[in-house]
Amino acid sequence: MLTNELTIAPPSMTTNRPAGALDSLAAAFARLRVLRARGEAAFPFTIWCHGGRYQLDKPVLLQAEDTFPVTVKASPGEKPVFDGGLPVTGWQEAFLNGHAVLRAEVPQKAIQDGRVDQLFVNGKRKQRASFPKGLTGLPIQSPLGPPPANFFVGANGFVVHPGDFDPSWHDHQGIECLLFQRWIDNHLPVERFDPDTGIVTFTRYSRFDINAQSRYIWQNVREALTEPGEFYFDRQEKALYYYPEKGESASSLEAYVPVLPVLLMVHGDPENGQSVQWLSFEGLTFRHSGGGRPVTAPDYDLGDCDVPPMRNPFVKASWKPERPLGGFPQASLNLPAAIMLTGAANCAFRQCTIEHCGATGVIMAEGCRYIELSRNELSDLGGGGVVISGNADTDAAPELRTSHIILRDNHIHDGGNVFASAVGIVIGHAFGNLIEHNHIHDFYYSAISCGWVWGYSDSVCRENRIGFNLIHDIGKQVLCDMGGIYLLGIQPGTRVYNNYISRVQCRHYGGWGIYTDEGSAHIVIEQNICTDCSREGFHQHYGRENIARHNVSAFPGDCGIAISRSNQSRLDGFAFPGLCHSFNYNFVANVIVVDNKPFFKSSEWLTLTGAQLLSESNVFFDVSASANSKRQAPFFQAIVSKDGVATWQDFTFADWQALGHDAASVLADPGFMNLKKRDFRLKKNSLLRQRGFPDLAVTISGAGVRPLPNDP
Repeated sequence: MLTNELTIAPPSMTTNRPAGALDSLAAAFARLRVLRARGEAAFPFTIWCHGGRYQLDKPVLLQAEDTFPVTVKASPGEKPVFDGGLPVTGWQEAFLNGHAVLRAEVPQKAIQDGRVDQLFVNGKRKQRASFPKGLTGLPIQSPLGPPPANFFVGANGFVVHPGDFDPSWHDHQGIECLLFQRWIDNHLPVERFDPDTGIVTFTRYSRFDINAQSRYIWQNVREALTEPGEFYFDRQEKALYYYPEKGESASSLEAYVPVLPVLLMVHGDPENGQSVQWLSFEGLTFRHSGGGRPVTAPDYDLGDCDVPPMRNPFVKASWKPERPLGGFPQASLNLPAAIMLTGAANCAFRQCTIEHCGATGVIMAEGCRYIELSRNELSDLGGGGVVISGNADTDAAPELRTSHIILRDNHIHDGGNVFASAVGIVIGHAFGNLIEHNHIHDFYYSAISCGWVWGYSDSVCRENRIGFNLIHDIGKQVLCDMGGIYLLGIQPGTRVYNNYISRVQCRHYGGWGIYTDEGSAHIVIEQNICTDCSREGFHQHYGRENIARHNVSAFPGDCGIAISRSNQSRLDGFAFPGLCHSFNYNFVANVIVVDNKPFFKSSEWLTLTGAQLLSESNVFFDVSASANSKRQAPFFQAIVSKDGVATWQDFTFADWQALGHDAASVLADPGFMNLKKRDFRLKKNSLLRQRGFPDLAVTISGAGVRPLPNDP
């Protein structure tokens, strides 16, 4: 007898349990394999999942033998939750630091790397007891030695200011230093504090040199457990102390510690032509994955999970660390994910939820193609949202390529809660992907990152479309060198269009709307709105032949657009391979709105000359100027060397035009509806309409998640 469906229900569902319901998703796929072998399965097939919590003691593993058209779907009106966390029970009242708190012993399985660094109570992430509070951090007094030859040489200690490490603190080795450097975070367990010298040493090394711009926080400090919603893990007692919030009690706590690094693994064997195909997942919730500090290695660190290894395309196969490290060079791409795919094709995740996780949401690694993620919500993540990357080698077999991934109408927010340098969406070594209509906000580093090759050498990354994304509240003044959209390397065919980006805020440098970093080339950037960023709306480190047209850069903290380096300085000062051309940027028919700031800026004069930059048919407007006041800021600024001394100098619009730029451009009100309210729609009599500028209402109304047809 043929059947086209199975049902699963959590073991806790004892009332009205459907007849024949299985206990787990793994059991359902095992039964489906048997049905197919007997010829008793009719396809397409559905696995219905009843609501409730499914405790995962190991990841759900699907391999090539599970290739059949099957949809794993929530039963109507129900919420099935696949949970990789361990419950913490047995809470008892205790007293600590003068406060009534709760204490519970922790199962050994929940202790990873000797620590418990994440706790979720009643559906909310709780904060480690830290000094100081917040993420501003403390400055160091001094590094341990002279500056290294380059900033990629890290250290395992520094000197603290007096009073910034209390020698009376309990269990120094249970304290961890969260260290912010440039664009990364480091997690450094304390080894020793010397009160006579003020030197703190760690069991791991930072990724970069520790200097006056570094900031740090002491985490898991027993004496810092002073506010509701905080927790402390005592590694000697193997117990958690939790300061309950108003209304919480020992009997009302539903507490979990994330344990499993991955909850669902779809694992094909692309090198041998075996892929996993035709799987769809709809309306499911994945919760409490990740924990501890994953080790960076050529394969993702999946602990002792009984799953096949999965290559990390961001780490070279030959890479071995010379010493233990506390961070990753960029974007926390050493982390595993709640859902991990390799060698998968023609699969989909729709209307799923990934929440309260310790690391990344979804990774699509080598050999993934034609996969759709639509209308999912990824929130409260320790790491990033979605990572897409195949093999980095441009000569790799086609089976190892990753391409044609669709991310559409997803809400990705509140990430980087443990690993601050994590990114909302990363496209690494992948091509032909569509990233459209996503709403991304509240990350501490970039919202979208595309490309993973520095300089002008060949890259797999190309032909990616990034459009109609709503991006805001990025950076939060914690890290540096970020963009709402960050681009890197040669990417012919890549388009960045109709994105609305606001409030990208860095710590001390590099909070940009759209950032074309080292070697970015052949990218078209059009009809984007970048507003209220702490530096420029558009910034290019160095690159070639990029086109920016019909964009708006409004109310930047520094200037409208900046280009840091010319291609000549790239030849003189950078070691990355690849040919370098002279021309770097085409800036045509754009609008820059400032409030008494320069419109252009460069740290190198050559970048602004006609040999390297085309700027034409733009509209420039300074809201600080009116009929009764003149503009005070220069039109552009550049570093100029004279007699061997390099200094910033101010220049006028006439000076700018003398370089061959903007003969057909104007300094005038572009005619937006209401700049104070950031309403960038065009008035009927707008100057931009007269100049043929596209209607920005398309970007304003279209950016972000689109409503479903039946939504009110």
